[in-house]
Amino acid sequence: MRAAGWRGPCSPLPAPVVSTYITGLARVAGNALPPAGTEVVLQRDLSDLYDPHALSVSTANGERLGRIPPIHSRMLEPFVAAGYSARGWIEQGKGGSQLRISVALTREAGDA
Repeated sequence: MRAAGWRGPCSPLPAPVVSTYITGLARVAGNALPPAGTEVVLQRDLSDLYDPHALSVSTANGERLGRIPPIHSRMLEPFVAAGYSARGWIEQGKGGSQLRISVALTREAGDA
């Protein structure tokens, strides 16, 4: 089953390794939250002086949404640092302050 809006680099859609949420949620264009199915990209956030494993979450077009909580970034960041791509999709909004996301890790075929 593919999430709406998923245009990831691999086919079929990789299974998510974690379901988490976005903290420090920033609203995007027009002060609206992205809808369910929106693709997100996780990247290392080296500017965070307090969390060496911090991962920021952005939409596929680069709009920053926030970060994932440390309990999940500690698990995922070593994979991202090793060259894995961490992508996911928004599952659903929860109230006005949280967005749940599913995250999958992929590695390009030629990478070792």
